[in-house]
Amino acid sequence: MNIVGPTLEIRVAPDEEAPIPEPLVLLTNRDLQVPATPAHLIWRDLPASKEFQMLSFEDKSETGDVFKNISVENKTIECDFVPPASDPPKKEYYYVITIKYQGEEYDTSERTAPGEGRPVIRN
Repeated sequence: MNIVGPTLEIRVAPDEEAPIPEPLVLLTNRDLQVPATPAHLIWRDLPASKEFQMLSFEDKSETGDVFKNISVENKTIECDFVPPASDPPKKEYYYVITIKYQGEEYDTSERTAPGEGRPVIRN
């Protein structure tokens, strides 16, 4: 990693409270406002969580090249965040993290609505 700038750390854990069949991956500071300047990002396992493995990181930004030098390890994902120059600076950049928990793969994608016409309320 070669970014000189702030380092932002985000904790990752499986969401054991989520309704079946779609548990989510919990991220602390999920809606963290990133700086408009380059930074180093680290996602680490939440020490109090159950055992899981980091599998992948996918850059879903508009250009697909905002997250660079991505390194995925068993318990850590690191990358350099290099936002494109824009005026005004953009504040949201999308990505998907996939983990393996109890033999199943789960990711940070938004949960879909419940089936069979059941209502859903989200904040």
